[in-house]
Amino acid sequence: MDTLNNFISPFVERAISMSKSASDQDDEGKDFTHSLSRFTQDRKVLRDQLVSTLLAGRDTTACTLSWLFYELAYHPEVFSRLREEILSTVGKHGMPTYEDLKGMKYLQWCLNESTFPPCHSKVSSPFIPHCSLQRQDIISRHHSPHWRRSPRQ
Repeated sequence: MDTLNNFISPFVERAISMSKSASDQDDEGKDFTHSLSRFTQDRKVLRDQLVSTLLAGRDTTACTLSWLFYELAYHPEVFSRLREEILSTVGKHGMPTYEDLKGMKYLQWCLNESTFPPCHSKVSSPFIPHCSLQRQDIISRHHSPHWRRSPRQ
């Protein structure tokens, strides 16, 4: 727990110092931690929110990027088009802004297509070979009455 607290503590302190020194009118250059600190200055609340966001986003992000790179490796034409869009938007050494990321439609499409996490099938069927690598659409699964009693909630 000490390792986690030592990692998160500088972000909490930075957010608190930024919110005290910066004007609330100017939102440019502010990040999630700063936005959160505008609502509370309680270090424990800030720490808890940052930890939960960090932990919640880790697996989803890792899975999405893993599938994206897996698919790009098998589809060099998609990789070339995606690389071209990124280079034409931010250049070779540029740092993308929020607006740049929102404007890169092909990147968004690639990320959306890769949000299917891998799973290993434990079921043999004529359509799914035993222990094969599968892709599942979690959103559809969560809205399926087959898996949930109240799928629309």
